[in-house]
Amino acid sequence: MSKFWRAKHLRAFTLIELLVVIAIIAILAALLVPAINLALLRGRTIATANNLHQMFVLMYAKQVEDVYTTTMTQYPTNGPSGTMAFQTSTDFFKYCVTGGVMSVDFTFFAAPGVPSIQGTNAASFQAANNAYCVVAGLSEGSPASMPFIFTRNLNATTLNDAKIQDATISALDEGMRPYGRGGFCFVNKGGAAFAMTGDLLEQKKFTNVFTVANYNNTILRPGSSF
Repeated sequence: MSKFWRAKHLRAFTLIELLVVIAIIAILAALLVPAINLALLRGRTIATANNLHQMFVLMYAKQVEDVYTTTMTQYPTNGPSGTMAFQTSTDFFKYCVTGGVMSVDFTFFAAPGVPSIQGTNAASFQAANNAYCVVAGLSEGSPASMPFIFTRNLNATTLNDAKIQDATISALDEGMRPYGRGGFCFVNKGGAAFAMTGDLLEQKKFTNVFTVANYNNTILRPGSSF
């Protein structure tokens, strides 16, 4: 009986061994969780960039269709009235949906952390449901590298305000959904879409792609507080 007890006792883990195993698991989890979170963030930003590219394609197709009427569907201007003049990007997207520029419902303009609104009722679509800003005042002569639509976490009202001042990406708002300072998506006037996370948001790489120098174009934000 005593031999059986000793054999069973020898096969058991000691408290120290269990603590060592738990510590190793905790260290591995601490190393893996940030990498997993970054991968998930990267996947979400890629999906958002794909949506931005689709927006561009739909607007460009409509502009080609409207060329005989000399309208400029793709490029809004800023103001309370007039041809293609809008005060907010939310107003512009309402026009795009209800005016047949884009055959989508308003869920298309949501993003992670930004609640979506189903359907095409413009009255239901509010600034809180809109994840994007639009650059006003673009023209056929504007460089193709200038941004056209981007996620609202870039807290700026003109392109000159959007210049990145340091490596901490000071123009990106930490508390602004989607992505805060963790990610940024945009499509430029030429139609190229970008999903930027991690080291891609370092100052040099960001400003090399997001061309804002010497352009005072108004940024149409979703609305109040956004």
